[in-house]
Amino acid sequence: MIRDERVRLAVIVTALAFLGACATEAPPPPPPLEKPPAATAQLFDEQARRGAPKGGPNWSRLPDFDELRTSFGDREDFADRCERGRPARDVFAAIEQEDWSGVEGLAAPWLEACPVDIDIHIAQAVALEELGRGEESEQHVLWHKGLVDSILRSGDGRTPETAWVVISIAEEYSVLHVFGMSLRGRDLLEGEIDRMEVESEGKVYVVHFDSSAHFRRLRSSLGESG
Repeated sequence: MIRDERVRLAVIVTALAFLGACATEAPPPPPPLEKPPAATAQLFDEQARRGAPKGGPNWSRLPDFDELRTSFGDREDFADRCERGRPARDVFAAIEQEDWSGVEGLAAPWLEACPVDIDIHIAQAVALEELGRGEESEQHVLWHKGLVDSILRSGDGRTPETAWVVISIAEEYSVLHVFGMSLRGRDLLEGEIDRMEVESEGKVYVVHFDSSAHFRRLRSSLGESG
């Protein structure tokens, strides 16, 4: 069973950042998680067609996180699965109330439809730990880590040319949460690069995200090409 205070800190930082408070710590980047050759995005596509198996997805089977994120980012139904009705506010409200069964009840069905939701994975990890389901909690910690590592492998975020590649706007905020950063301002640059001015521990930084996947889906939904 996990009793790692870093996990608890991670979800507290996530919850506070989501609710608009300023985080007090900026943890270093997590060490990279090796890409396992196990399940791929097709696993979840198949489940979507025939219904999730009893008990939900097998979270112990780690996917190729790069492929999974890319696959979901290209889905025409991404908005339905991962944006509309996202229960983040309710999940983090339940965390504040220490309603761990409530967190699990909201997070589990959401993650079955949208396994790439970084914030909900860490919330689920803490809830399951508090419910005495440590082995299941560890699985969601690994998913959270794997998804974050996938983004951090894509660049260093320091320049538009080396921007972190994300599949959604939510992923941008998830990365800020991981580093305990609060948003001060943002601009959309040429090439669909999000330039964000952020603050952590009283210091101001500039980070960049390649948000082209989000705009590709937006153009597609409007019937535009390109």
